[in-house]
Amino acid sequence: QWINPVFTPDGEKLIFMKDNRHNDIFIVNVDGSGIANVTNTSRSESEASISPNGSQILFVDFTGIFLIDTTGANLSQLTDFGHSPRFSPNGDQIVFAGDWSNKGIWIIDNDGSNLVNIVEELVLE
Repeated sequence: QWINPVFTPDGEKLIFMKDNRHNDIFIVNVDGSGIANVTNTSRSESEASISPNGSQILFVDFTGIFLIDTTGANLSQLTDFGHSPRFSPNGDQIVFAGDWSNKGIWIIDNDGSNLVNIVEELVLE
C-alpha cells in the first residue's frame, strides 16, 4: 500500500511511503521513472515532510524525529520524541509537536541544535 504522496517543491518528484511490514520512504519522478527507496531501514517511518529546497526529508519513527537527504545519505536523529515535524519556509528550522512526556510545540535547528519549547502546554478555553 502506498501512503501520503507529496510533491517536491519543484514539482518534478514525489515522495511517499510504502507499507511493507514497516514503512519505507521512496522518491520517484512524476513520470514514474527513477523510483528509489530513500530510507530502506527496519524502522517504521511515518509523517514524511520534504524540505523547501527539496534536498532533505523529515520523518518520524517510534524513537524520534529524523532527517535524511533525498539520496538516502546523511541520516541523523534530531530528537528522541515528537511528531508532525515540518520545515520552516527557509528550511533552517523544524517545528514539531511534543508527546506525553515532552508536551508542547517545539522548534529545533535542522542540524539538531537549539531545541526550544515554544508553547509548553496549550490551554483551551
